[in-house]
Amino acid sequence: HLLRKYQNKLCTFNDDTQDTASAVFGGLLAAEPLSGKSISEQNFIFLGAGTAGTGIADLRETGKTVESRKQIKLADSRSLIAESRMESLQPHKLPYAHDAPEYPNLVETLDRIKTMALIGVCTIAKAFNEMGARK
Repeated sequence: HLLRKYQNKLCTFNDDTQDTASAVFGGLLAAEPLSGKSISEQNFIFLGAGTAGTGIADLRETGKTVESRKQIKLADSRSLIAESRMESLQPHKLPYAHDAPEYPNLVETLDRIKTMALIGVCTIAKAFNEMGARK
């Protein structure tokens, strides 16, 4: 990540990591009163584990513990980010690798993992369908 590399040397900005993440995180904060729980008590699934997905997750997790990261599940084009994939994961995904089972598709994942929000920040065509959105 160039942002991390130069953040203390140059004025840097990454649209995905900072701009998109801030806008989505603001929406999640605004939804807190509707759910009756604070954002730190909520579970989230991110479909997209690139810089936008991990940027949003990082905003939620600032100063939090490893245990609280377990409330966040990220999925990339292969599957959920899991400890079983540690050797092949990019560095920005590593903090969100959990002991997670493999689910065959998004709908099955949503059936098994109860979440406050499914956040889509991926470039996978037709990744969402009506059934997945209703879950």
